[in-house]
Amino acid sequence: MKILGMVISVEMGLFLTVILAIISYQLLTGKINPGGLLFKKIGPRHYNPLGVQLLLLTLMTAMYQLLLVMKDPTHFPSIPEEAILILGGGNLVFLGGKFHSLFSLKRESFGRAKKTRRKKG
Repeated sequence: MKILGMVISVEMGLFLTVILAIISYQLLTGKINPGGLLFKKIGPRHYNPLGVQLLLLTLMTAMYQLLLVMKDPTHFPSIPEEAILILGGGNLVFLGGKFHSLFSLKRESFGRAKKTRRKKG
């Protein structure tokens, strides 16, 4: 049984290393373009604070979990309720901001369409 655990551990390590190598290669060759990750897609090219906030929260939670696993690698630690609440709140803020920008953009374009119709008539 101890050998099985060691084999699974080595396989997971190799799997994660290969995934990391593939993603790194694609980032370096330009197949994955991270340029739009932290910028707003619509309007002037500014940083998207909601995207930055969500990325940082996710990375911090992942690092915390990684540290917990490294502290005691015999079992996977349970995710603290605070981490779930923080990530859920971050996702809620991100999606709320996306909904707001989408709604305001549609309302803005609807207003422009009304103005152009008035000018023609």
